Amino acid sequence: ILFVAVQTPNQPMYDGTTRVPSHRVDFDYTYLTKAVDAIASASSWGGSHRTLVAIISTVLPGTCRAYIEPRLRHAGLRWVYNPSLIAMGTTIEDFLVPEYAIIGKSIPAMAPELSQFYHGMDIKTMEMGVESAELLKVSYNTYIGMKINFANSIMEISHKTGADAMLVMSGIKAADRRLISSAYLTPGMG
Repeated sequence: ILFVAVQTPNQPMYDGTTRVPSHRVDFDYTYLTKAVDAIASASSWGGSHRTLVAIISTVLPGTCRAYIEPRLRHAGLRWVYNPSLIAMGTTIEDFLVPEYAIIGKSIPAMAPELSQFYHGMDIKTMEMGVESAELLKVSYNTYIGMKINFANSIMEISHKTGADAMLVMSGIKAADRRLISSAYLTPGMG
C-alpha cells in the first residue's frame, strides 16, 4: 500500500484573510498530479501492479475520477481515496489513532488489504464510493470550521453583551441529546 500525502492548497485569495471572491476555483492539484504521475511512471518501469495507491490528500468531489484514476489506470495501478482526518496541532496523534478511516473505492470489491490494514490496527473503517468519500472528507472539515466559527461568534457576542462565553459554550457542550450528538444529522424528512 502506497500512501500519497501531498498538499492540495487553495489559491491565496481563498485563505480566509480577505473577502471570498465571487469567482470560485478548485484546490491546486499540481503537487498531487505530479506525485501520481511519478508513481505511474515508476510503475511502468517494472513496479508491481499489486501496488495499491491510497490518496490521503484533501480533494473536492469528482477530483479522483478526473485527475487520479486516468493516470493510475494507464499504469495498471489500483487506487482508493483514503483521506486522513487530521487537524493542526494534533496531526501525529490523529494519524496514528484516527477516529475512523475513510475508504473510497471506485469498485466495491477493491482494496480488501486496506481494510485489513486498518482492522489490524483496531481502527474502524467507513467504506463507500469515491465521490461519497471525497464529500465526507470535505464535509468533516467544513463541519469543524462551522463549530469554530460558531464558538468564536458566541465569544464575540459575549464580549459585547457582558456574557461569559465559556459558560455559554459549556451549556452547549452539555446538550448531548440534541446539539452534540447525531440528532438532526440525517438527510431527508425528519
